[in-house]
Amino acid sequence: MDDALGRGAVSMHAGGMAQLIATLLAVGWLLVLADADRRTGRIPNTMVLPACGGTVLVSGWVPAVGVSALVATTPYLVAFAARAVGGADVKLAVPAGGVLADPGLALGAVLVAAVMTAVICVASRRTKIRHGPVLIGAVLLLTVLKWQAEYD
Repeated sequence: MDDALGRGAVSMHAGGMAQLIATLLAVGWLLVLADADRRTGRIPNTMVLPACGGTVLVSGWVPAVGVSALVATTPYLVAFAARAVGGADVKLAVPAGGVLADPGLALGAVLVAAVMTAVICVASRRTKIRHGPVLIGAVLLLTVLKWQAEYD
């Protein structure tokens, strides 16, 4: 198989398949969280805390998940202390960073989300927007770019 998809499928071993499935499940869960925030302006603890717990659990096997979650969460803790974001955004940053499993990409997602938020606020002439969908959008964008780089 000469195409990139064929090479990726052939070279994917059992561990790679498990990682892909886990990532897809995490991304699906993040999409549910983004939709909840988009519709209601809230991310219920009953939805985000299991994702945080799963991130912590997985970080025991894959340390990059824990480091990435910490890297993504730290700026949100600082912003929360400055009253710039809500507590749900801090909690959401845990699984959002963890799903990337790369500290550089986790920081990149936070930066992309910050820029996207600023652009949306300027374009819509609003001072506040729901940030959860923006953060998750940044994570999804970087996840796709990461997969593309790995399988190209």
